[in-house]
Order: sequence, then C-alpha cells, then structure tokens
Amino acid sequence: MLKDIIKHLELTWHSALPEESNDIVVLVPQYNESQKSNFQERLEYFGNLASKHSHFLDIIVIDDGSTDNSVKLIKEFVDPKTTSFYFVSVFPNAQKVGAIRLTLSSLQHKYVILTDFDTNLENLENLYQSIDELAQNSSLMGCYFKMIPSGPNGLL
Repeated sequence: MLKDIIKHLELTWHSALPEESNDIVVLVPQYNESQKSNFQERLEYFGNLASKHSHFLDIIVIDDGSTDNSVKLIKEFVDPKTTSFYFVSVFPNAQKVGAIRLTLSSLQHKYVILTDFDTNLENLENLYQSIDELAQNSSLMGCYFKMIPSGPNGLL
C-alpha cells in the first residue's frame, strides 16, 4: 500500500541535494508547523545545529505536504549555498512515513537519525561512540536516544 502512495508523490528539493554527503543525516519532517509561535526559532535551531556539526552530519527538513505557508517560510530561511542544511518537500501529504521513505530514496548516507520538528538534539558529538557500539555488535540494528521536546512540555 505504501508503494502505491509513493507513486503519486512529488519530491522537490528546494536546496541542493546532498551530493558528497556526510555519513550521518538527520531527517526532520514537519507538517503545518508555521502556525506555531516558535517556528522561526526551530528553523534557527536546526540551522545552527547543521553549522556546528557540518563536518560529519547533514540536516534535512522535510515538508510533508503542508497546507499553510511552511514551504514559503522554510525556503526563505534555508540558504541554498549552505552545505549541511537542506530542505525538501513532498506533495501531497504522505503521512510522515511516506515522506521519510521518499526522501531516503534519494540519499546516500550511511546512518539516519529521525527526529521531530519540536525535539532538541544534544551531544551529537558523541554519535560516533554509538555508531562504534553498533558496529561491534552484529545483533544490533539501531539505537534510540532520549527525546527532549522544546517548550514547556518537559521531558518524555
């Protein structure tokens, strides 16, 4: 069923496609987030994260068929000349999983981190320690990290 949905989706890169990519990519799907008061702050957060860690990871914001002005605002925010912060949109809405899968089909990264638009990522400099642990244990296929949503909702 997901294959049938993906056939009808349109993937548009609004920035350069990561060609010589880093090993790690962080995928940040979003849908109609521009309605939230901290939208610009969240874009700045991910942009700063991409700049800080550009030597080993890429960050891609995925718009999943938003019906608000999210695409316009993200396009205005993302500098097409940056090398580690990217923006892609999927149309129509693909229920997050379809948008992630379609985006992944055009990438060459070795490791993928999935996060949400309202989640902070900390201690990314320690990622290679987790990757080493994964490589040393063939019974592991992935790992997870504690999610810390931004804003007043506290920890999960």
